[in-house]
Amino acid sequence: MRQMIRRFLLLSIFLIGTGMALYAQANSQLTGIVTDQSGALVSDAKITLTDPDTGVTKTTVSGPTGLYTIPGLNPSNYNLKITAKGFEAYAQNGIVINVSSTVRTDVKLTVGAENQTVTVTADALAVQTDSNVVSSLVSAEQITEIATENRNFAALAAMGLGVTSTVPDSNTPTSVAASFTLSVNGLRWRHNIWLIDGGESDDRGGGGGMASMPSQDAIAEFNMLTSNYPPDYGISSGATISLSLKSGGQKYHGGLWEFNRNTDYNANSYFNKHTSEKVTPRVPTHYNIFGGNFGGPLFIPKVYNTNKQKTFFFWNEEWRKISNSNGTNVTATIPTADIPKSGTDLVYKSPAFNTTGTTLVVPNVSTTSAYYINKLQPLGLTPGAAFPSNTIPHSLFDANAVTYLNAGVLPPVTDSTTDKNTTALSLPIKVRNDVVRIDHNFNSKWAILGHYLHDSVDQGYAQPELGWLSANYNTLTSDLKNPANSAAIKLTGTINPNLLVEASINYDGNTIDITPSSNTYYPSTWSVSPVVSAYKISRKIWPSVELGAPYGTKEHTGTEPFHNAAQDYEPKVDVSYTYGKHALKFGFSYNRYTKNQMLFGESQGTYAFGTLSNDSVVDFLLGLPSSYSQMQSSPILHYVNQTPSVYAMDNWHITPRLTLQLGLRYDALPHAWERSNLVSNFNPAHYQTSDTPTFTASGAISSVSPDLYTYNGIQSYANGMDLAGQWGTPRGLVTNDYKTIQPRIGFSEDLFGNGRTVLRGGIGSFFERMQGNDIYNTAASGPFSPSLSLSNTYFSAPGTNYQTGASVTASQLIFAASGVSSMASTYKAPAVAQYSIGVQHELAPAVIWVIQYVGNVAWHQN
Repeated sequence: MRQMIRRFLLLSIFLIGTGMALYAQANSQLTGIVTDQSGALVSDAKITLTDPDTGVTKTTVSGPTGLYTIPGLNPSNYNLKITAKGFEAYAQNGIVINVSSTVRTDVKLTVGAENQTVTVTADALAVQTDSNVVSSLVSAEQITEIATENRNFAALAAMGLGVTSTVPDSNTPTSVAASFTLSVNGLRWRHNIWLIDGGESDDRGGGGGMASMPSQDAIAEFNMLTSNYPPDYGISSGATISLSLKSGGQKYHGGLWEFNRNTDYNANSYFNKHTSEKVTPRVPTHYNIFGGNFGGPLFIPKVYNTNKQKTFFFWNEEWRKISNSNGTNVTATIPTADIPKSGTDLVYKSPAFNTTGTTLVVPNVSTTSAYYINKLQPLGLTPGAAFPSNTIPHSLFDANAVTYLNAGVLPPVTDSTTDKNTTALSLPIKVRNDVVRIDHNFNSKWAILGHYLHDSVDQGYAQPELGWLSANYNTLTSDLKNPANSAAIKLTGTINPNLLVEASINYDGNTIDITPSSNTYYPSTWSVSPVVSAYKISRKIWPSVELGAPYGTKEHTGTEPFHNAAQDYEPKVDVSYTYGKHALKFGFSYNRYTKNQMLFGESQGTYAFGTLSNDSVVDFLLGLPSSYSQMQSSPILHYVNQTPSVYAMDNWHITPRLTLQLGLRYDALPHAWERSNLVSNFNPAHYQTSDTPTFTASGAISSVSPDLYTYNGIQSYANGMDLAGQWGTPRGLVTNDYKTIQPRIGFSEDLFGNGRTVLRGGIGSFFERMQGNDIYNTAASGPFSPSLSLSNTYFSAPGTNYQTGASVTASQLIFAASGVSSMASTYKAPAVAQYSIGVQHELAPAVIWVIQYVGNVAWHQN
C-alpha cells in the first residue's frame, strides 16, 4: 500500500512538471435496494458489478437497509450479479451507466438454492428514480450517426432540452474560432462550463466555450446537466456539459475516416445567378478532415497483463485542413498615378471612385503657422490655393510617408475605371488533434486512469490581429497559433465495501499567439522620432492609419505580435460512503486559473488624416496628420483567479420509494487579481471635488495639480482612481463576496412502487465565478497604461506641432483618466436559483415519457 501511494505521488509530480493534464472523473454511480419477494430488506448481499469490455469488477455489500452504492464508475454497459445466503443468485446484464449519471437498480431476490441463478436483461433506458437532475444525454450512437456540419459537436449539444442555440450551421471546427452560444433554460451561455473526463476545459476570459476541441470520434458520450445538478459540480451557474473520452477494452478496435467538402460538390445559390448579369461564383470552400483511432489491452504475451484485465489504451489522431475564402473585398485605394516616388514631383490624379471629383489644394493651414513659414512660403505656395499645374513638389514629401505609400499597405488598383481593389484571399486552417487515454487496474480495489489531449490550431486571417480591429484592406494579414492541452489523472481506491476514495488533479491550458504577416514590419529605413523618450516606439510594425475623405478607410495594426496564455489546475478529493439509508459524498477542490495577457493598445501609434488638401492621402504624403495617439506600451499582465471549494451531499433513501437529495456546496470566489497590481478602478465615490486639477495656458494639466501619480516616467491625474493594492484598495479592486453558500435540495419518488413512474423535482442555488473579462478591461484605465493624444503633429515627428512649431515635453504629458472601466466596489458574485418539478413514466421498455417544468431566478448578474 505504501509503495503504491509513493508511486502515485511521484507520477503526479512528474505529470505536473511536464505540463500534462491531470484529473478525470466520470462521476457516475449505480445504487439500489436489495429485498426479497415480500419486500423485506436483505442485508449483507454481495454485489458484483462487471464491465464486460474490460473484465474489471467492483464489489460491495448491501447495508442493514438493503442499500448498496457503487460510485466512481466510467460509462459502460455493466453486468450485475447479487448473491445472498438462502437466496437464488440474481444477474442483470446490460445496465447502461452514462457519464455524470446516477442509475438505480433495485433487486428482489428469490428464496432458493444459491447455485441457481435468475438472469434478466436491463432496459437500455429507464426512469431516474434516484436523481432530480434535469439533463440531456448525447449518446455514442448519436455522436457517430448524426451528421454535423464541419464535424463540430457543439451542434449536438444544441439538441438538448431547453437549449436555445445561435450556433451557426457552418461552425468552424476549432475551439478558438467556434461558436458555443448555447443558452440553457434562458441562462447566459457564457456561464456554461465544459468538462472532459471531469476536468475543466473552459475558455475563461475568452467569452466562454471550450479551451480545446477533441475529435468527435474520440468522444464516447456527453451529458448536459441543465438544472438542479448535485453539489459535486460547481463554479458555474449555467449548464455543465460533461464529456467522456473513449477508452480501450479487452478486444482491439479502431477505425479510419475522412470527411471531405469541396466547392465542386456544392450547387450555386439562386441569388448568385438569378439575374441576366454576370453570375457570381460560389465561394471556394474546401474541407478535409481525416484521422483514425485504435484501442485495446496493453499487454505482452506471457509477460504482462496476460488476462487482458489490467491495462487498456485508446489513441485517436485527427487532422483538419480547411481552405476557404474571406469573400470578395472591394475597397477604394490609391490611384497608381498618385503613388509617390522619392525625389520626383507628383502630378495629382483625382481618385476615380470619387465621382464628384477631388479638387486638390495647398494644405489650408494658417499663414502664421510654422508649416507655412518653413515649408510653403519658401515655395511661393498659398494655403487653400491650387498647386501650380496640379503638381506637388517632392520637397514637401515626408520620407516615411513615401515609404508607407510604396509598401503596398494600400493595395494596388485592380479596376482602373474606379480606382478600386478587389481581393479574395484563401485562408487556410490546419488542426491536429491528439488524444490518448490509459486505464490501469492495480488490483480489484485500486485503479488509475489518465488522458492527454493536445489540440494544435494554425489559422490565417485576412486582417491584422485576427480582424479584431478596423482594417479595410486585405494586405496586412495575421496568423493564429493556438496550441491547447488537457490532461487528467484519477486514482480510485475502495477502502472497504462501503467506502470509496478518489484523488484527482486536472490541468488544462492554451496559448494564443498572433503573428503579423512579414509585410506588416516596416523597413530599416523607417525613422520616426518619439514624442518624448518615455514614449519610445519599440514595436517594429507599421503605425495604424485612418484616412478621411475621399477614402474613408482605416488600416489599424493593433497589438501585434500578440501573446496570451492560460493555465488551469485543479486538485480534488472525493469520498463516497454508504451508511444505513444514506449514500454520502464529500469533497474538496482547489481551482487555480492564471492568465497572462498582453494589454491591447497601439504603442506603435495611430495617425488620423483629415482634408487640409481635400485629399487625406495627400495630407499623408505631406506628413500632416490631424491627430496622433499612442499607448505608452503593451505589457503582458499576469492575472490569478483561485477558488477553493467544499461540498457535502446525501442521497437519503427515506423509504424504498422516496429519496431525498440533500446537498450543500461552498465556493470561495475572490475576484481575480493582477500579480504586479497594475490595474485600477475609477470609483466615483472616491473622487474629491476639492482636488480638481490646475491647467497651463496651453490647456495641459499642470505639474502642481493634486493627486498626480507617476508610472514609467509619466504622470497621470488619479483623482477617484482606486489602485490595486494601494491606498486600502484590495488587489482585486473590489470587496470580495464570500457569502456564496449553495444549498441544493431535491427529491424523487416512485409513485406506484413499480419503478415505472417517478415524480421528481428540486431547487438549488448556483454561483458563478467571473471569467476575468471585467478586470482585464480595467487594465486599459490610467495610470498604468498612459496614452497620449495630440493634434496637428508632423507624421515623422509626432511630438512637434506643425501650427506652432513647438515640441511636447514630458512635463506637458500629464493625463486625466479617460475611457475608464469602472466596477462597483461592492461586487456581488452572480447567482442563479434553479428549480424544477416533473414526472417520468415508462411507456414501454426503453421508451420514457417526460414532462418537466424548469425555472430560474437570477440576481447580481454582471
